[in-house]
Order: sequence, then C-alpha cells, then structure tokens
Amino acid sequence: MVQTARSERPKTDEKGDRSEFGSMGANDKDRNVTGVARLLDIAGVVVSRCCSAKAAKHKAVFVLASAKLNTVHSHISKALEDCNISDDKNTNLC
Repeated sequence: MVQTARSERPKTDEKGDRSEFGSMGANDKDRNVTGVARLLDIAGVVVSRCCSAKAAKHKAVFVLASAKLNTVHSHISKALEDCNISDDKNTNLC
C-alpha cells in the first residue's frame, strides 16, 4: 500500500502530547480527570445525604434529652424547696 499524506498518522495531536505509541494524549487525560471528578462528586452527594440524616437524628435526640434533663431538674428543685421527697414524685423521673 502506498502511503499518502492522508493515510499517515501525525506524530503529535493538536496539543503535541503524542510522543510515542500507546501514550495518552491530552484529550484522554482530560477524560480520565473528568471521570474521576464525576465519581468524587457522586460520592460526595451520597456522603452528604447520609451525614445530614444522621445530623438531623442527632439533633432530635439532643432536644429530647435536653427536655428530659429540664424536667428532672425541675422535679429535684421542687423537692429540695419543699423538703419533702416522696416515691410518687420520683416515679415520674424515669
């Protein structure tokens, strides 16, 4: 086969990155970086959703624990002011 100017493969691409056979050109590198960036973006979204759900649950538990602490504090304060501690008042603490 006679090689013509059209059938010859250029030794470099438009950015000059093809110096040897099998090496990755600039476009291939850009695609790989873009692919990795997409995977990291998807992973970030999944982790963000998981962490936001856990944060909401943590906040709800914190609010309930604070309310219970305030209730116990008010019962104990009232018992100390009255100088009267009975079992019927302490059953509400648990």
